[in-house]
Amino acid sequence: MRCRFTNFLFMGMIAASAANGQGPSGAGMHSINRNWPDDGAQQPSVRTPSWDGQDAVALQFRDKTAPERDLVPVKLLQISGPARKEMQKSDQALKAGDVRGSAEHLENMLMYTPDLAVVHNALGTRYVTLQAFDKGIDEFRKAAALDPKYRLAVDNIAVTMCMQHRYAEAEPVARWALQIQPEAATSRYLLGSILVEEGKITAEASRLLESVQQDYPRARLFLAITMTAKGDVAQAAEELRQYLSSPRAADNGVAKRWLGNLEKELRAQKGAQPNGPDIVSDYSPKE
Repeated sequence: MRCRFTNFLFMGMIAASAANGQGPSGAGMHSINRNWPDDGAQQPSVRTPSWDGQDAVALQFRDKTAPERDLVPVKLLQISGPARKEMQKSDQALKAGDVRGSAEHLENMLMYTPDLAVVHNALGTRYVTLQAFDKGIDEFRKAAALDPKYRLAVDNIAVTMCMQHRYAEAEPVARWALQIQPEAATSRYLLGSILVEEGKITAEASRLLESVQQDYPRARLFLAITMTAKGDVAQAAEELRQYLSSPRAADNGVAKRWLGNLEKELRAQKGAQPNGPDIVSDYSPKE
């Protein structure tokens, strides 16, 4: 049975409100991390995406492989009295942009329902939005301890560590999530991107990212890094073109400049090989 409390469930994961918000400022929330840093004129030939989890947990509602475990438990729907009131107040505060107030009401709710994993997970997302990352991770761990099959909470631990650039710590957590559900697109994206961030350009990383590139366009950015590291500049450029052609691509121009650098490198390779194939035209952008 799916939960009717949409806002509560929505913030049960590090979703768009977290990826689009640095915490409260005035009446609303602002972005924790931009998709791409604006580094001015310095454009390296390879640009590692800034990890903010925007395409990870935020899109889990579209993950058709999500098990029933990732839905709100029936016992949450059955709560009544003070606990339900605190949950409703938390939702109202969140709608008003008061993330801190929403967190306080969830803290109050846990005084009545300390064994509800989904509430600990939801509270963790509020803490992450407020940039209290360690507190958020603590709540996600409590959720996973209460429900060892709660993959969403484990994903959220990995996402939060990635936000802090703690990739070496995030890797075993991402592997933990895949042990719970090996085919979960979100968890596969997480582990693949984490491996690339660690500099582990492996067949495993490429396989994971290739398996989710339709679900998560940013997987192509990490794939472009792996291709460039292997010296396959043409394929790296093609991955960037495919990314930029996606209607879900969130780019501020850096991906285009990165692609431009790769295309210059391809032209240089062509110039060094007279009578060679027209590499650039072979990889021209698709309409």
